[in-house]
Amino acid sequence: MKTGLFVYAALFAATVVQAHDASHDVVKNVSPVSNPESTPDVVKRMLKSIKHNDVKPFPQPEPTTLSEKAGVKFKPELHITNGCASYPFVNAAGEIGGGLENRGSSDGQCKGSGHGSQVYGRSDWYNNKWAIMYFFYFPKDSPSHLIGRSHGFEQAIVWLENPATSTSVLAVSLTKGLKYSKKVGPDLKYLNGTSVKLSYERAGPLRSHVLRLTEKAGDSLPLIMWEQLPQVARDAVNAFRSEGDKVPISDSEFVEELGKAWPFK
Repeated sequence: MKTGLFVYAALFAATVVQAHDASHDVVKNVSPVSNPESTPDVVKRMLKSIKHNDVKPFPQPEPTTLSEKAGVKFKPELHITNGCASYPFVNAAGEIGGGLENRGSSDGQCKGSGHGSQVYGRSDWYNNKWAIMYFFYFPKDSPSHLIGRSHGFEQAIVWLENPATSTSVLAVSLTKGLKYSKKVGPDLKYLNGTSVKLSYERAGPLRSHVLRLTEKAGDSLPLIMWEQLPQVARDAVNAFRSEGDKVPISDSEFVEELGKAWPFK
């Protein structure tokens, strides 16, 4: 009798474990952000960088989903006030721009790629608002000679009520060092239709660059959304590190950045 009870208990425990595992798998499958541990270690070991001005951008794909259409509709304009021009970060082969050392003038060797530039987008629901992150890459963030760093990451997060029906921007959050500046209900002077106008500029003398709202018109760069990138490109972005920092649009950072950028009380 004791043996029978033991066998029954063991079978019941195994069933519970299997059910728990199955439930856990379902949760993982429906998560909007991939498990960062899914990036193979081999990708990190084989991550290849090329010259920053050799990275070719993706043509802007025709949007087909609601999120892609909203991404195009609310894509910001970028005006370079000082510092490097923006560059493509990753190409179709998963090769990453190698960046530049913080030497020379703030725009030395980075006045623009002959291939054109790129803005990368990623979107999702966050606290019942629709958030679109627009990520810009700069080969260096160097306000002056030997001051700054290689690889500059800047992002603007546009907040909407709904990707399907929104006709206006609720708020915008812009990178400001390790934090965000936040503006709820941006003034019309900072908008061109549904596009927020951004300036890339020094935060002050000998200080790193930031994004700020501007009245000046800027460039509308080809947009590619995260899900439109080939897997090899997403793997490369997920695996990339610069002085320990990860890419804000990557799987491991995206949701955390939305939390930092949350503009509503």
